[in-house]
Amino acid sequence: MKKKWSKVLALVLAAAMALSLAACGGSGSSAPAGTEKTEEKTEAAGGTTAAPAASAEAGDATIPDFPTGDVSGIKIGFAFRHGSNDTYMTTYYKHAAAYAKEKGVNLVLLDAVDDVTKQTQQVQDLIQQQCDVIVIWPVNSESSVAQAMQVQAAGIPCMTANTDVISDGDQYVTCYVGPSNYQEGYQTGTAACEELKAKGVTAPKILYIDGKSGQTTCDERKAGMQTAVEEAGGSFIDAQLCDGLREKAQQITENWLVKYKAGDFDAIMCFDDNSAVGAYNAAKAAGRDKEFPIYGAATGDASIVEGYIAKGLIGYNALQSPLIDSESAINMAANIALGYQPSQQKYYIETPIINQDNVDELYVSWSDSE
Repeated sequence: MKKKWSKVLALVLAAAMALSLAACGGSGSSAPAGTEKTEEKTEAAGGTTAAPAASAEAGDATIPDFPTGDVSGIKIGFAFRHGSNDTYMTTYYKHAAAYAKEKGVNLVLLDAVDDVTKQTQQVQDLIQQQCDVIVIWPVNSESSVAQAMQVQAAGIPCMTANTDVISDGDQYVTCYVGPSNYQEGYQTGTAACEELKAKGVTAPKILYIDGKSGQTTCDERKAGMQTAVEEAGGSFIDAQLCDGLREKAQQITENWLVKYKAGDFDAIMCFDDNSAVGAYNAAKAAGRDKEFPIYGAATGDASIVEGYIAKGLIGYNALQSPLIDSESAINMAANIALGYQPSQQKYYIETPIINQDNVDELYVSWSDSE
């Protein structure tokens, strides 16, 4: 079952197309971001002509491959949210560092450990280091608007990765690279509601476990899932924040299982796979794990894919690779550092839907980058 992302990306994209779940829009909107491709060559520092290498389609816009020119003189600053918060972030953080080293790029990777004040200081530090481009994975999507504004004021291109700033900050950001969080929520929500409908549930009553306040990732996934549920004639009857913690998601579910009896709700939907595991653990402990399905907006943890989704313990999720996510951000940042001008505001990686039925076809391990 295990394959490498780099070796089966074409299969994933083909399967995603076959499922007719092509990405569309983000940032709380389902409107397409555009499909134009930027072809122009740009002049790099030191007179070296550099251009984006052959590209792979990702979402609605084309994410350039790593540039073909000399990158030894560029410096990329990366203000990272948290390098050890969960499996996805840790994998992303480590792979970004390894990938940049492999490509010969000077990457200054700073970890804010989920502290807004620390991240603001680190962005100022990256400005002082005169980076050619600064990437921000926001601790808080609203607070990072001021950070991006400072970067732009210093004459340095700023881009966001994985998690975007709120829309008011788009004017200060060259582009965003990462998943379409809205589409992930909408995709999984739609698939979940179709599954429920096949079981006779035509107006699903949903309990929703949200992530962390102030994160566009959480807000957009929730908006996508809620839209899908409402289109199916259903509604969220309760929603609570778990702050991205499995233990808190489990506690929330434990309380719900005391409050709500069988038939009071039809499913639990979660903003990610980790919170879905927390919900499952509570349901299992209460002996109610066969009573209702549990869905997550996205999965980025190989152990959860293998231990829960492949076994049917957790239902639909969007498959999101931290390797592709991190490489896409570094690729774009390197191109921008060499003068590349993105043609779009949002650049999305592919996130095909996965569940027990197609896990053998779509699942790929991201335990390493080989």
